[in-house]
Amino acid sequence: MADKFAVPGAGLTFDRRQVLQGLSALAGAGILGGLAGCGGDSSSTTGGSSDDGGGSSRLVVYATTVPPVQERLAAGFTAKTGIPVESLRLATGALAQRFMEEQRAGQHTADIITLGDPLVFRDLVAQDMLRDLTTVENYNAIPAEWDPQEKRILFSQSPETILYNTDAVAEDEVPTGWGDLLDSRFKGEILMADPRNNQTSQGRLFLMIHSAYGDEFFTELAKQEVRLTPNAPAATETVAAGGGSIAFPGLDMNLLPFVETKAPIATIPRAPSPTHMLYFYSGMVNSGPNPEAAEQWISYILSEEGQQLVNDGVGVSFYGPDKIKGSLPMPDTLVDPSPEEALESLPRFLELLNIGA
Repeated sequence: MADKFAVPGAGLTFDRRQVLQGLSALAGAGILGGLAGCGGDSSSTTGGSSDDGGGSSRLVVYATTVPPVQERLAAGFTAKTGIPVESLRLATGALAQRFMEEQRAGQHTADIITLGDPLVFRDLVAQDMLRDLTTVENYNAIPAEWDPQEKRILFSQSPETILYNTDAVAEDEVPTGWGDLLDSRFKGEILMADPRNNQTSQGRLFLMIHSAYGDEFFTELAKQEVRLTPNAPAATETVAAGGGSIAFPGLDMNLLPFVETKAPIATIPRAPSPTHMLYFYSGMVNSGPNPEAAEQWISYILSEEGQQLVNDGVGVSFYGPDKIKGSLPMPDTLVDPSPEEALESLPRFLELLNIGA
């Protein structure tokens, strides 16, 4: 079927064969791209120069976490431990690709890796690239329903939602659910992250919406002249700049870069029902040069202080909103499709949306 969506700008896509070349479990299973909440790339260092001559005295964190959250978390960790943090932030596919290339080349740089794709972590565990976490302080604080595993932890969740331009959308016209995206007033005004660039996350989102609205939602959305962007932050930036009215999907954390500029961008008052969560996983790299600092980092992000920095205004904490002030409540209705089902079903959704594979 013809691709009827315009794609503004140029974005990179990464075939899973390229991203996870050398991993046996899921070679060739799909495309990995930017985490829904996290596109682009950046690096930063807290507590001194990243080239301090000692090499292992610093902690190197590879993460897809949005810069404002990663920066406040790293600053808090450095203030508590005295250990400088160097953070490399890339989109999920690019980060996984870089990490694997470095591992194959014997360049053991990263101490911590944080990603949103559980399939990547499953493969890293299968290849024995991650260390045991069960003896790290605060590991036992993770409740069973957050599925703590031996070599990876889930430390934050964010509900998928809808963002809108507050200048372009009147207060009484703000969407309250996914079905409102089909309203004729939003035709040509919706910016959507290209689902081919983050197949696991977008596939889960589409399955969740399908559970409530069926095929008709996607065939009608295809008539809305949706414009594709490389990732969710690009959609948010375009809408904040007045290039559209709606960004879909979105996260509360996507708004952090616009706080100081006071751009006219906001999330709808409550996450749509049903919704699903974007997960943030982390693990300690087996070959990392600073294993002691890595253990302190994991302990810190699982502490109440770390959870406050991670989730304030942007995420759900396993301690709950009563302990972690400003953290988000767990949505009322969740649908949580499996990553494998998401990858399997995505081609059909692309066809319904008239997006070329």
